[in-house]
Amino acid sequence: MKITPFSKNRELIGDQLTRARDHHLVVSTEHELDVTDVLPLIEAAKREGFPVTLISYLLWCTGQLIGAQPRLNRHCFHGWFRRFEVDFEEVSCTTVVGRRGEAGEDILLPLLLRHIDKMTLRQVGEALREAKTAPLDTLPQLAAIERIKKAPLLLLRWFSYKARSDPHFYIQHFGTYGVSSNLAKDHGPVGGHTFGNTGCAFLPGTLRELPRVVNGAVVPRWVLHLLFLADHYVLDGADMARGTEGLRVLMEDPSVMAKALRAS
Repeated sequence: MKITPFSKNRELIGDQLTRARDHHLVVSTEHELDVTDVLPLIEAAKREGFPVTLISYLLWCTGQLIGAQPRLNRHCFHGWFRRFEVDFEEVSCTTVVGRRGEAGEDILLPLLLRHIDKMTLRQVGEALREAKTAPLDTLPQLAAIERIKKAPLLLLRWFSYKARSDPHFYIQHFGTYGVSSNLAKDHGPVGGHTFGNTGCAFLPGTLRELPRVVNGAVVPRWVLHLLFLADHYVLDGADMARGTEGLRVLMEDPSVMAKALRAS
């Protein structure tokens, strides 16, 4: 038997999930997005050197969606004696980028895209590529993680309290909503549930080629499985339905992507 104390990184993850469990009423719905018609545009843009992937396009689409549906851009905060909700005046997204450290360990780096609804598709793609390819020691996110590892547990508790009670502190560090960048192809998760500390979040799972009925015929289509999280303190079923339908239109319509490419 080997007993190992929790690392600061595991303590931080546990603290975030505990905060989500105790202070948000998270519900989730799973969706299928047919991205068959946009994938060729992505591949063609890549061949021309355009910094775009399916994830960067998803990030850009969520920014456009929340800019058009501001009810999704809300958050519930908890002080010592009261609960209140905030309608943010900016649309900013936090995603996570996976990197491999020098010692071979996996590192998850947060990437905050402020005012993502005003960014072009190229700008989103370049920011994501920079976080994935720049030398690790040049990224401020890594320096922040190292500082957190050295912080005493009491400071982590203070950070958690500020995150759940102070809107200005929260938006500076977490933005207004979240998008996962953990996408698998052909095999991987197609459902599930998790906690969340944002008013809403979008979690892509697996991209798979599946048989679907189109115009009465069974044909192969590329389907992206996506989990949508919402805090029921501030969002209702109608908000979720409008949000996921709006995202479906953006993600599945190749004319939307063509326009975004031209505008970049």
